[in-house]
Amino acid sequence: MSIRRAVNGWMTRNVNNKIVGSIYSLRILHTGNNFPENIYSNNVSTLTLRFSQATTVRISWGDGSFDTYNTFLDSGVHSFTLYKKGPSTSFTVPAGWTNRKAYADNNSSLLRTVIFYFDTNLLVGLEISTIKINTQSLALANAPNLANLNLSNLSNAASQLSGALTGIDFNNFVPSNLTTFSAVTVFVTASIYNTVIPDVVFTMPLTSLGLGGNHHQKTFAESKFDRIGPVFGAALTSFTMQIAFTDAQGLPSNFSLLTGLKMFGHYNVGGTYSQLPAVIRAMASIERYDISYATSYNRTGDISANVNLKAMNFNNVTGWQGEVPVGLQNCTLLQTMSFQGSLSTDAKLSNFINNFFLFIQANASMVPGATKFRNLTIDASSSVGGNANAIAQGVYRDPKVNVQTITLTNGGSGYTKAPTVSFNGGLNTNGTSATATAVVSGGKVTAITLTYSGYDYGSVPTIVFTPDQADTSAIGAAASATLSQPYVQGSSNGNPATHREKIWVLVNQYNHLWAYRAT
Repeated sequence: MSIRRAVNGWMTRNVNNKIVGSIYSLRILHTGNNFPENIYSNNVSTLTLRFSQATTVRISWGDGSFDTYNTFLDSGVHSFTLYKKGPSTSFTVPAGWTNRKAYADNNSSLLRTVIFYFDTNLLVGLEISTIKINTQSLALANAPNLANLNLSNLSNAASQLSGALTGIDFNNFVPSNLTTFSAVTVFVTASIYNTVIPDVVFTMPLTSLGLGGNHHQKTFAESKFDRIGPVFGAALTSFTMQIAFTDAQGLPSNFSLLTGLKMFGHYNVGGTYSQLPAVIRAMASIERYDISYATSYNRTGDISANVNLKAMNFNNVTGWQGEVPVGLQNCTLLQTMSFQGSLSTDAKLSNFINNFFLFIQANASMVPGATKFRNLTIDASSSVGGNANAIAQGVYRDPKVNVQTITLTNGGSGYTKAPTVSFNGGLNTNGTSATATAVVSGGKVTAITLTYSGYDYGSVPTIVFTPDQADTSAIGAAASATLSQPYVQGSSNGNPATHREKIWVLVNQYNHLWAYRAT
């Protein structure tokens, strides 16, 4: 026998101590043919509930139908995730996720209230990301053990990040339990929280804070940004923002009080910073940068003080030109670098490969037991539809001995047209010949230019000048060649002449893992 009834508007249990009903635990207003509904065709919309133990989640979809779901283990946490995958994304949906509700009436203008029923005493995390919902204040029933609240990219309109929340009802939270709070581009423009950090945030013992909105339109005192450093101090380990601060604004100087900050993220902003904020670059504690869709960044600035940096992710940062960050030689703990979508032209990718190879050659050890700038993971791939593919085609091979220099030793006489330059002999069985061109002036060869270094020479070739057929009296031009050092595992990189050879050396000599094709 079971007994179903509501007590003070909260969850009740039957005689077997199982959840049977409640007035609500979480309510969301929306219009659309699905819940959740995508903002963009290339995004994945998600709503995730995390619990301290296995439980069930019952959903009233706002059309008279109900469904009940069991939680699943996600990295050891009992979770329920509801999602909708946009038609233009190749995202691979993790096991355990539940696909969106598709409404049979196909009425996209009908306002519906979606209600989630669960034991709020078990709720430890709530995450809502990139969902189109109606304008509302977030209403969550009493959640005394909620520790993580992550809200990002909510919108009351399709194809734009306009915000959707007028506020958050903090009355049913216990702020002293919250260690993670993120509200990134979730508030409508008219909400005070779109430009000002709620006072209640400063009562939370946060280790992770994320903010997004129009805080750049206020002074640091007005937006309360200048309270972040003094209030959270060494306890805050992660700070992310989606705010269009400028180089001139920077960040408050008292961010220097965040002496335990390990991760700094800046996302989805237009013409703002051209480089990382100086106060962040000065922090020895920083271990990770996550910068994405921040189109104005074109460099990092000097990061020599970030001596504990392990990961540097500058993804879809289209202003990036392929530089190696200034001061990177001090970041000897570095493990990963990602510029996915940021090197989306051949010129940018070429610039990065050339610069990075020279940096590694100058700063990393060839000895397998060493760790400094060895064993790195490098992602230089272009975004879908990018055009940084030409360098990735062809054969990746070790840099065999090639012609490194050529020197004109005699200009000869009787030349009216440039002679053909050829390299005779010296090649190993599978080698390819070097090529060069000559310049004639005043009857003499005055210059010779190496146009291709060749591949796999065993000995120095002889350079031969063959005059044009009309130059019957031309004679005497001569030049000499020198060869590069051979590639030797553990002691010499040789002289890689192409991007493919440079990547081969980085992978084989320094044990790097590279991604360089279109994603």
